[in-house]
Amino acid sequence: MASPHSHPDLLDPLQTRLLATTALANTETDSDPLREVIYDSPDSDSGGEDDDGAGSDSTLDDPEELGISGFGHPLQRMPRVMSADHGLDYDSDSELNLLLSSMSRVSSNPSRSQSVSSLNTDDTIDFEELIDALSREPSPFVDNDPYELVSLGSVAGDMGLRTEGSWRSLMVRRLERSSQELFLLLGLNMPELREDPWNPAPHIVRAIEKDGQVYLFLQRLSNYNKPPLLNVAHYIDFFRQVLEGLSFLHEQRIAGLNLTEPSSYMVDLSSAPHKSNSSSDPQHVVYFDRLSYPVRYYLVDFTDAKRIPLGSSFPSSSPATPSETLQQSIPACPFRRDVQDCGTLFEKLLSDVPALLPKFKSLTRAMIHGSFTADDARRLFEALFRALDANIFETRALSSSVLTNNS
Repeated sequence: MASPHSHPDLLDPLQTRLLATTALANTETDSDPLREVIYDSPDSDSGGEDDDGAGSDSTLDDPEELGISGFGHPLQRMPRVMSADHGLDYDSDSELNLLLSSMSRVSSNPSRSQSVSSLNTDDTIDFEELIDALSREPSPFVDNDPYELVSLGSVAGDMGLRTEGSWRSLMVRRLERSSQELFLLLGLNMPELREDPWNPAPHIVRAIEKDGQVYLFLQRLSNYNKPPLLNVAHYIDFFRQVLEGLSFLHEQRIAGLNLTEPSSYMVDLSSAPHKSNSSSDPQHVVYFDRLSYPVRYYLVDFTDAKRIPLGSSFPSSSPATPSETLQQSIPACPFRRDVQDCGTLFEKLLSDVPALLPKFKSLTRAMIHGSFTADDARRLFEALFRALDANIFETRALSSSVLTNNS
C-alpha cells in the first residue's frame, strides 16, 4: 500500500502541519536547538508588551508562509492584551460580585475558541432548577473526584431531573465563595483572557451563587487520554498545549499548579461526533480522530494555585550559567516548581513513545533540574520538534499497540 506521504492530498490537517513545519526546519543548517533557545529567550519581565513579541509567540509557523491551511489546534496566538505585571488580582466581595455578574455576559457571548457544539448551551437551561437539584441530599459531589467536578448527564437520574435537555452536556464545580480557586477561574474567564488560545482554564458557561457557595457550569470535557493518545503526533500536540498553557498562567503570575498528575488535564472532543469500531463487540474501542478535528486540552486542577504577588521572584528567562544564588533559590520558586512538575509528567508519558524519549531528553532534564522557565521549555520544545524526522509522527504509542491487541 502506498504511503500517505506519497499522496499529499490524502494528508489530514495535523499531518500536513507537522510535515510542512519539519520540512521547513530541515532547510536550515548549523542549527543547535538548545543553543537557539537559551540564547534567544525573551528579556526578563517583558510579558510580551512589545508588538514584535506577540508575533514571535505564535503557536505555529504562519500557514500562509507554509502554503497550508485548515489545521486544528493549537491556534496562532493572539497578541497579548496585558503583561504578567498587570495580572488581575481579586480580593474583595465587591470584586467577586463583579466577576460573578460578568459571567452572565460571558456566557451570552462565548469565546471564538470554544468548540461549536458547546456554544449557546445555556439559552434554554433553567440553572436555578439545576442548583436546587444539586443542593438536595444525597449530594452528587460527595463521592466524586477531589475537584468536585460532576457531569450532569451522569447524575440526572439520581437528582430526579428530566432525561433530556442541553444541560446534560454540562459539568459543574461547587466552590466556596471565599476560595482562591474561584477567584482564579472567574478571572481567567474574563473575555480578554478567555479569548487567548493559550489559556488552559476550562470555559465557564454560567456562575451562580447560593448559600455562600458558587456553582460553576462548564462545557463538557473528557479525561485527557480517553480515548487514548495513539501515536507520536498526538503526544506532540498534547505536550505543546501543556507548555503553552503553563507559559500563559505564569504570565498571569499564577503558580502552584498540580502538574504531575495526568488527571489534572481534560480535553474537549466535541468538535466531531464520536464513532466506534465493531460496536457489536463488547470490547469495542471508542474512537476519535485527533488528527482530523481540533483537540483542545484544559487544566482543571487549580486547587492549590495562587497568584504570586508582584514583589516575589518572577519567572524570567534562564541565564546561560545560573549563579549560585539562583541555584539556591530554585526550590522555593513556585514558577520553577511548576516547570519541574511538568517535566516529571513529560518524562513519565514519554515512556509510552520510546521514539521520542531520547530526542526530548534534553528538555525533560532541563525542566526537572529547575534551570528553565515555562517559556524556555516551550521554546526548546519547538526547536526539538522542528528537528524531528517527518516519518516519526505516525509511530504508534505502546498503549495503542496493547489496545489494538486486546480489541
